[in-house]
Amino acid sequence: MNSNFGGGTNNAMEGVVYGAVSAAFVDILANAGVIPAEWMLFFNLVNGLATIGFLMKIPSWGATYLLGWLFGMYIMLQSGLMGIVDVIAYFVIPLLYVGYKIYCFITGN
Repeated sequence: MNSNFGGGTNNAMEGVVYGAVSAAFVDILANAGVIPAEWMLFFNLVNGLATIGFLMKIPSWGATYLLGWLFGMYIMLQSGLMGIVDVIAYFVIPLLYVGYKIYCFITGN
């Protein structure tokens, strides 16, 4: 993983595109009857766990990577590929963490 602004931007955009494509693929399979409808709950739970894992990794990111990530998320938000839950999990929470890091830097905590 690149730990710079460009690396964060690229990873954010790749993540959104990958998520949209994989969600569409699973949805197509479920609608075609290839995957039982009951399995959709399983896929949603796995996706939720992956989101929690993502959020737990944010504190280890450097400032430039995190700013690049937020920039990439902003670009993908403009594309319309993100829903409200995605915006909260992948844009608002990291943005709040940036604010927290700035606060800690200013106050010396």
